[in-house]
Amino acid sequence: MAAIVLADVTAVAADVTAVPALILSWVNGNGINVDAFDGESGDTTKLARCYLAAHLALISASGGSSGGAVVSESEGGISKTYAAVALSPGELGRTAYGSQFRWLCKVNAGGAWLA
Repeated sequence: MAAIVLADVTAVAADVTAVPALILSWVNGNGINVDAFDGESGDTTKLARCYLAAHLALISASGGSSGGAVVSESEGGISKTYAAVALSPGELGRTAYGSQFRWLCKVNAGGAWLA
């Protein structure tokens, strides 16, 4: 499996210091169409996941929204609220990592990148 962790993201995005668990879970789960890249265990799939996670983490850290519905997670007395991911090509242009992800999609996926 080409599942990613924070260290994978920081290897391609040194300015990203944290990625919310919800983002990692989404990009490792059903966030992208792995068949549009090189399959579940492929290097291109892993890179695509890293770029998309870095993009979403930077948007999240800047207080921005991904434009989707609000979702929450909680454990014990701590809770977090996020906007669910709703991406468009214009949204991906907001960060260099989103642009890199969009480029990978054009080269490998023909635009069929979301699950």
